[in-house]
Amino acid sequence: MLPQALASVYREYKKDTNSIATWLASTAKVCGYPASLLPSAPGGGGTAPPAKGGRAKGKARTVAKKAKGEGQGGPGTKPQADLVRYIISIKDFVPLAECISASKIPSLCVPKAFFTTLDRVISIRSGFSKELKEHNVALDAESDAKHSHFVGVFKKVREALEQFKSAAASPTPDPVSTLSNKFELLKVYVPSDDFVNAPDIDRPKPATEQAEIFEVDPSQSLEEAIVAFYMMCTDLGEIRHALSTFWATTVSEQGSAYDPGVMAIVTNTGIEFGKNIIEEMLPIFEPHGGIRTVMNSYLSLIPVTGNQSIYDFESWDKGSESAERFYNILSKSYFLECNVLDKLAEVPWRGAPFIYPEGAFGTLNPNTDWKSKTVDQKINQDLLITTELYFEALTLVHNVPDYPFTDEFVRGVEQFKETRQIPFSLVFASQVNLDIHHAVGDYAETSIDTLLKRLTSMEAFLRSSVNFHKGVRNPHWSSRNQRCLEQSLEGFEWFLKDPMHEVRILAVRGDPKGQQIVRGIKKWRLLRRSPVMAGLALHYHRADVHEAGLLVTNQWGSIILPAHLYNAVLKEGHCQTLWPDMETLMGIFGEEQFFVGGKPDNTSAYVSRFMLQVGASASTLVNVHRRSKKIGIDDFSKAGTRFLTTRATSHGHFHDRYNNNNAKQMNWTPEYVNEILSLEKYALAIALNSEVYKLSFPYLFMHRINWGHLTAYKKVWDPILRTSFGSDYIQQEWQLPFAIGQVLALADGVDGRRDDKGLALAGLGLGATTKSNAGSVCTQQMYRLCGRDYDVS
Repeated sequence: MLPQALASVYREYKKDTNSIATWLASTAKVCGYPASLLPSAPGGGGTAPPAKGGRAKGKARTVAKKAKGEGQGGPGTKPQADLVRYIISIKDFVPLAECISASKIPSLCVPKAFFTTLDRVISIRSGFSKELKEHNVALDAESDAKHSHFVGVFKKVREALEQFKSAAASPTPDPVSTLSNKFELLKVYVPSDDFVNAPDIDRPKPATEQAEIFEVDPSQSLEEAIVAFYMMCTDLGEIRHALSTFWATTVSEQGSAYDPGVMAIVTNTGIEFGKNIIEEMLPIFEPHGGIRTVMNSYLSLIPVTGNQSIYDFESWDKGSESAERFYNILSKSYFLECNVLDKLAEVPWRGAPFIYPEGAFGTLNPNTDWKSKTVDQKINQDLLITTELYFEALTLVHNVPDYPFTDEFVRGVEQFKETRQIPFSLVFASQVNLDIHHAVGDYAETSIDTLLKRLTSMEAFLRSSVNFHKGVRNPHWSSRNQRCLEQSLEGFEWFLKDPMHEVRILAVRGDPKGQQIVRGIKKWRLLRRSPVMAGLALHYHRADVHEAGLLVTNQWGSIILPAHLYNAVLKEGHCQTLWPDMETLMGIFGEEQFFVGGKPDNTSAYVSRFMLQVGASASTLVNVHRRSKKIGIDDFSKAGTRFLTTRATSHGHFHDRYNNNNAKQMNWTPEYVNEILSLEKYALAIALNSEVYKLSFPYLFMHRINWGHLTAYKKVWDPILRTSFGSDYIQQEWQLPFAIGQVLALADGVDGRRDDKGLALAGLGLGATTKSNAGSVCTQQMYRLCGRDYDVS
């Protein structure tokens, strides 16, 4: 089925009405209804889209896509020029139903899907009228007649065909169950093949294989636009509710059940879903002056108290209950946030960053529970947060264009910079940001200290690794690799200074008064006002250091090759304790990434699997037991070493969006969402959260620790290896991990002699390391970077 997050109420509502019209018209024609009474669209032939069959499933869907790309039609598909397009007016629905009801076809049976779809349309359309009645709205006679007539027509259709209802069509399920909770994508668990290949929402099929297209007359009246705006707000409201609940239930005094980076990605993904819905609806509002005009028309129908208009701001003084109601209505319809941003957009940009002291727009009191605040306090807090965030974002897009990541709020401000118009998607993103602040209170402020602590730890790992091998030549470690590592460190250093703060410092050079103001401004104002941007900061830098760590350890062989030594030492009984850090890594990557062909359990397999892992050529494997044959760079096949590859596959789907700062919005098509869900088999938030520890493991720290171990082992191995392989068994420092292969070869036998002293000595060293808990320091650090500050025993 179509992922609910992409199935907006209005879009599905239009599909429902068209499917009802199609079934009624095609069935009525079979029952004798004259085709001449069905008005065809202007230029009907060839203007309609091709008739649709069911959605292809599984491999068939791939074949269908390919066929579509090659311009091939499916079996039975008629050319577009042969299709006649009929526009069915709402007034035609009852005559069509009555024609069907009066027919003498004995086998006539109305399908279950027809009544389900009909009830869904009635319920959705009635929802708008119900919403207005709850606000004591008395529609003018013309508007009321239109809404009542529309619902009444569908009810009459149901009455006319009720007698032909199939037994399978009862009982009727919740008519809007498949259209509620548009953010259900984030709560899908273990989708099987049935989920991936599930059909779309069940709707009635045409009575015959028709050569016609039937569509409901698309009304462009203001009333229909108002209904569409109401449905859009319903969609957006469900996303807001899901996100607000997500933050409220995961943030507590002890911290968050979800990682801040994960929460940021999930939230921004939800905002992108909302943006999709908004952009799809905008053309409906354009004939009536745009979305703001339709919003005002919608609000003009809703009184605050009695018959007072919502624009009668004196009604705020009628009591706390009416004020709260006023605030909730304007929040749900985005009126307040829309007007705040429109006013802020009038502030001219003068080329320099906005510099204003702390408290210039008021003071936050995040420790007070949101529900206990008065409406005045709520509005003032919203105004402060939005104003400061807007000016921060505007400064960013003008003065820090190379900021490494952005969310939908910043992108909305970027769009404003280009068009000088506040997009409604920015209004929605801003409202979601306010919802988060309402839900988490002072977490938005206090979480910055935790963020900076984690980033500082990552920066320390990078700093200590940049010069670790300075002066050591390694054919696998290029100057380009070294520069990538240095650039990552430079990026951390630049960010930890707060580039927004640095821009302000530059702007007030030579201005003592301005310098005094800047000194009094708290750093990280942007991140304190946007929990999403703060979470993306953690995600971006964590992914950066993760990539740097894998690059270093793969090119130097400092993790994957010691794993072979560890396995052999354990299997041969030279150590009785586990190495927690290496066990953690095997759990992260899977044993198959460490051992080509599976984990070995005998001396011969130790050698062969090691050689395969480093990409040794077949000739090296044949000559490995000859004393004269040393392991050198010429012995490796072109395939090279089998590297560790990231297992953070869920995060990989978002790499371009958040790590390469791709200017394009995520392509949230149903197929792409299904691809993510079918791969991860978990809710998006859970899938991402389960990968945080994979990204947080300090690979650079592990690299330096392992290199220290290998340096120490070489000293005790030296007499043994010199005897068997000569004094030049290792010619350069970069070859240090390959000494493990020589130790494994000795244990299996070289020149007919077996010698496992090298394994025994390694076992002694490993045992001493693990008994002192030094073998778990990386795992401990991983947990700390995941927000779990406790020791690993």
